[in-house]
Amino acid sequence: MQNQCRSLALCLAILFPLISNPWMAIGAEPAAPTKPVYDESADAAKDVAAAVKLAGYENQRVLLLMGGNWCGWCRLLHTLMTTDKDIKLLLRNEYRVVNIDIGHGEKNADLLKSYGIKCEGYPYLAILGSDNKLITQQETGALEAGPKHDPEKVLAFLTKWKATPLDAQKVLDSAIADAKANDKRVFVHFGAPWCGWCHKLEDVLYQPAVADAIAADYVMVKIDTDRMTGGPEVLKKYQTSGGIPWYMTLDAGGKVLATSDITPGNNIGFPTEPREIDHFMAMFTAGHKHMTDEQIKTLRDAITQASAAVKAAGH
Repeated sequence: MQNQCRSLALCLAILFPLISNPWMAIGAEPAAPTKPVYDESADAAKDVAAAVKLAGYENQRVLLLMGGNWCGWCRLLHTLMTTDKDIKLLLRNEYRVVNIDIGHGEKNADLLKSYGIKCEGYPYLAILGSDNKLITQQETGALEAGPKHDPEKVLAFLTKWKATPLDAQKVLDSAIADAKANDKRVFVHFGAPWCGWCHKLEDVLYQPAVADAIAADYVMVKIDTDRMTGGPEVLKKYQTSGGIPWYMTLDAGGKVLATSDITPGNNIGFPTEPREIDHFMAMFTAGHKHMTDEQIKTLRDAITQASAAVKAAGH
């Protein structure tokens, strides 16, 4: 099965039904929210920590939206951010979004205080870097225009504070240097924000236990062909087939050891068939030094379960 993305239109069609997070999906405009915007039972600290971790893998920022379900303006901002095409696109590409329920001002106060966030009315916005430090905070009155939030002002705010694009070749060179210094190899995966199969693969790779298993022997790095400077050029330099996700392992000297091409010119993309899963696993386990049997099992179980879920969904 060629579970890879060859075109924007195809991958958007794949991505929409797979995504349940409204901050990530881009499709037809939904109706105004009829269910609570804020999960009042959520562990906000845990959600923020997870978002920061994922932002680090993707060179993204974390957008915190403080408010409550009783807050009409909070619901208006949520509706804008989940219906405005340009804002949705920017959020999908550049941010991990966490809604933080503040109750009536008393909930999650210690969490916000730990970042130096001082809410001045609701909704209130704050942006964290992938280093888990506060970059900026913003009261949203300045983003209003009459009885609603101004899309241009909200978009300008988000654009101003998005992460600076990274240079793909420098990112790869740094990973190789890191691998050399720590007696490891490099696992490189190429993807783009619009690629649904890339997100499915990353959902596996970024699981904490899976990431720890890979890190035992590999420096894992993503080359984003859309968001990184020189991303397409680095992909072209190495890729021997077509489509994304495409991935490879390198030794500490930068030599290609294995790729996601199961046969010459045949990229497996997201593996779903048994032989594809075997090929995926062999890329990590051939010549491994530090990954334990339990970690190998964790990795295989994760990709097998994800593949089964994809098949069950009819993809």
